[in-house]
Amino acid sequence: MSLKESRETEYWLQLLKEIDIINRNEYQSLKTDLDEIIKMLVSSLKTLKGI
Repeated sequence: MSLKESRETEYWLQLLKEIDIINRNEYQSLKTDLDEIIKMLVSSLKTLKGI
């Protein structure tokens, strides 16, 4: 569920950038943070599944 929500967040970040609610630098900073969160979630899921 969390991984799905993070993908949705990624969509909303892109949308916010495209309609100029956030600028490119803000987007990039938030996207970098989101990518790190996604990596942690994937790693946690792999650990839970024993992969």
